[in-house]
Amino acid sequence: GTGGTAQSIGVLNGENDGGVFISSSRVEGSISAQGAVGAFVGQATASGVNILKSSTNMTISTTGAYAGGLIGKNGSSGLIDLSYSMGAVSSTGNYAGGLLGSGVASSKVLNSYSFADVSGVNFVGGAVGLAEGSTSTTHKTSYASGAVSGTGADVGAFSGAGSAISNSDSFFNSDLTGQVSSDIGSALSNAQSLVSANYTNWDFNSTWTTFSNATYPRQLWQKWA
Repeated sequence: GTGGTAQSIGVLNGENDGGVFISSSRVEGSISAQGAVGAFVGQATASGVNILKSSTNMTISTTGAYAGGLIGKNGSSGLIDLSYSMGAVSSTGNYAGGLLGSGVASSKVLNSYSFADVSGVNFVGGAVGLAEGSTSTTHKTSYASGAVSGTGADVGAFSGAGSAISNSDSFFNSDLTGQVSSDIGSALSNAQSLVSANYTNWDFNSTWTTFSNATYPRQLWQKWA
């Protein structure tokens, strides 16, 4: 079932003060809200939510702001790591992302990916809608491949907006996202996305699976999930 009010909704929790840890979980289906919405948590207001080795395949929508494949809006010290999303994320307002609608300055997205299609108005990204105060350590070694569209400003393949970073080691599929630029991440064509050597500085020993001309990146834990 869903948690929270109609304003903030998540399958596990609508809105909380943070300090929640979610691991080895998966949710499927559809969810809609009038405010912040995410597959796991709609909005974390204080210390943030930590998600590890978890996945979603959801249709997520809001008539308000903050829609994310995993979390609508994450608080400080929040973390998404070794997780992924599929399905679709949409907002008739601002802040929509395949993994995270928006995260405050110290929240992180690491070693994660999104195949979810994302649509919204302003601040729309294949992985993160708005990466506030991002540095090379806060949004790293992740990628986005879902179609991205927005009717307003700040629409990007990986992130809608955030600090311009050249060494985040994150990537986006420029063919599938339909976007050629992003404040965070580097572009790979669909053909390049199928070759692991193009994902520079990624750990293919303990984090990601090795592949060539066959599949997109997968996390090593998925082999045993």
